Amino acid sequence: MGGAQDRKNSIKGGKDAIDLLGLLFYSDLNNQKLRNIFSRYGFKEYLDFLISTVARFDRKDLAYLNLTEHEFSTLKKE
Repeated sequence: MGGAQDRKNSIKGGKDAIDLLGLLFYSDLNNQKLRNIFSRYGFKEYLDFLISTVARFDRKDLAYLNLTEHEFSTLKKE
């Protein structure tokens, strides 16, 4: 994820954000499981990065993920 953090404000960073949201949305991990994994292995900064990626995700890219506004809003709340 380090590469994604380094290029978060670039075109490749936008693709990274799409990939990360796809993994978050389509995986079986729930919010608490994800927090536990990051906490157990000392990756709090990665969790913070994921949260910021979701918060600043450009909604025009939802079509790449086959997500509706409602589905994205639900993910964002979690």
